[in-house]
Amino acid sequence: MPLSSSLVPFDAGGRETKEHGTVLFPAAAYNTTMHYSIPWHWHTYMEAGILQKGSVRLLTEGHVFIIHEGEGFFLNADALHAFRRNGKEACEMHSVVFAPRIVAGSMESVYWQNYVSPLLNNRNLKTIILKPDTDESRQILQDIRTAWENTVQEPAGFEFTVRNALSDAVFRIRSRMEEHSGRHSSRDQRDEARIRMMLAYIEDHFHEEIALEDIAASAAVSVNECMRCFRRTVQTSPVQYVRQLRIQKAAALLRTTDLKINEAAAACGFLDMSYFSRIFRSYAGVTPTEYRKTST
Repeated sequence: MPLSSSLVPFDAGGRETKEHGTVLFPAAAYNTTMHYSIPWHWHTYMEAGILQKGSVRLLTEGHVFIIHEGEGFFLNADALHAFRRNGKEACEMHSVVFAPRIVAGSMESVYWQNYVSPLLNNRNLKTIILKPDTDESRQILQDIRTAWENTVQEPAGFEFTVRNALSDAVFRIRSRMEEHSGRHSSRDQRDEARIRMMLAYIEDHFHEEIALEDIAASAAVSVNECMRCFRRTVQTSPVQYVRQLRIQKAAALLRTTDLKINEAAAACGFLDMSYFSRIFRSYAGVTPTEYRKTST
């Protein structure tokens, strides 16, 4: 199937609402050139990718991973994550996003019960970084390439090739579960639940004036606990997160609509245009006008 759009729509809880692939074949290939960041989100699909050019920071709950050209990653279903450029240069990433059932079939199958279900239910295994330094990692990286290329090119019987490649990758990742035991504490689980509630509140109200006390109240915690939770989980402050989300929303409007720049800014909570232009440039490296010209 053709390369899919890398625009990421979310619901109020930060869950990605985009359907990947089709009902009959729930897998999609993406070629993402990151001139900007991909915001915090999660989805019910698994995701595997390889960096083709440059380097990125993959942020997960409480962790930051640097991924360089030729290296890859695996994200388990429901893993909260974000991508940031690691440096000023744009980077290119190939990824495959797929439903676990493309590998496992029905929940009554041996594939689901013995391999996929234990992987999905392992709260300690959210992310694996793949470096081409062992035979096993190199094979997983090759499986990802095979799945991506066949999903894009669609040769005869490509569905079998993609399923086989993803099955092989999932089996090899499943075999590494012992490396990821005992990491997810009760505090981690509590922080995860709280941060998702606070991100949901911000997603609903980003276009309004948001007080720190309101964000904290959405998860029934104190302001200090709110700030600690943000720092531990998404590695930034609530104020910085709101500002960055607003810029990302404004950038999406500049790319996909004909709104005037001041209208796009106002729709995302920016009423002072000079402030918006200054903050936008600090995040995107270009002015809103320059961004629109190069992104449409």
